[in-house]
Amino acid sequence: MFEECRLFQARDFVSLLEPCFLMCRVFGLFPYKITSDRRQIVHSNWRFICSLITMLATILTLAYVMYEFDFTDDLEKRNVPGLLQGNCYMFLTLLISISSMFYINSKLKFLQQLNVISSKFPEKTLIKISRVVHAKDIFGFLILFAQVGSGHTQDNRGILINAFGLYLTIMVYTLDMIYVDCVYVIYAGFKNVNKHLQDLRKFINRKPHLLRRDYHRYQNPIILSELKSLKEKHHDLSESVQQLNNVFGFQIGTTVALTFTEVTFSIYFLLLQEINKKNLESKNQIWYWHFVRSMTYHFIKFLVIIFTCETTKNESLQTGNLIHKMLIRIADLDVKQELQLFSLQLLHRSNTFDGRGIAIDATLLKAG
Repeated sequence: MFEECRLFQARDFVSLLEPCFLMCRVFGLFPYKITSDRRQIVHSNWRFICSLITMLATILTLAYVMYEFDFTDDLEKRNVPGLLQGNCYMFLTLLISISSMFYINSKLKFLQQLNVISSKFPEKTLIKISRVVHAKDIFGFLILFAQVGSGHTQDNRGILINAFGLYLTIMVYTLDMIYVDCVYVIYAGFKNVNKHLQDLRKFINRKPHLLRRDYHRYQNPIILSELKSLKEKHHDLSESVQQLNNVFGFQIGTTVALTFTEVTFSIYFLLLQEINKKNLESKNQIWYWHFVRSMTYHFIKFLVIIFTCETTKNESLQTGNLIHKMLIRIADLDVKQELQLFSLQLLHRSNTFDGRGIAIDATLLKAG
């Protein structure tokens, strides 16, 4: 396994997402298995049962932790904002993990489709993608695992709450990074289509004699076949965007809500500490990092999600601009007709990312 999974040198979709897949196996959120040739992802009944058991254990642990968190202190000693923050955090992270179990079959189909699409990428493209994806994922995991010792406390209840909070945080980070990695693969697909369109446009500009009106389509097969191939690839990528929204929509929408909630509470506690000069006890919060660290983590992760989705959306829009520029200079009727069909296909595809009604783009930063 490790011989075929080359870190920063991935040559297939499975190796590309291997860090996140590995963490999903650890957390029991990967009810699939990878074939021996590492070319396909298929359903596994045994891992599905393990995932259900893990999810049930997580729910029971969460119920116990929330009871300890909410009802063991005297009413006078409770920090109400801290209780709200902890309950919101645990509830939203649990929703994210549960949602991953509700879309097992559709997620499998999506991963299989993206696997087929990425298999057509040049090897250099996959290696380039893997360097970004692996660096991002591994760096994030190292940062989160480095916090294991920072939650040390002599209170057994505090240790349990802190450990479970970190467990939920790493689990949500893993699921969110799978989403980001899939979006980045789609971005690479759109970029590859646009690159071929630009090369085709240069070829057309260099060979105007090939595009005279009296030329029959079979005398100029290269351009037509290339356009049809690119149109099909763009259609597959657009279908992947739609499937991505269906599979990860609830998860990413909940992540947005979680981010705004955590950042809002962190700002509140920072202002309260600054105004009242009062040190708030970290044991009253499920997220035990310092407020600045918590806010920074969630905001940076949020930026990564927004930047990836916005860049991919802009890359897909660039396809339409290239098609229109080619239409202006084309005289050949067959080629023009193929370009018009391509343009019509683009009109029926918005290729925007959303989380159950929440547009995942730069407008969220303005809203924040």
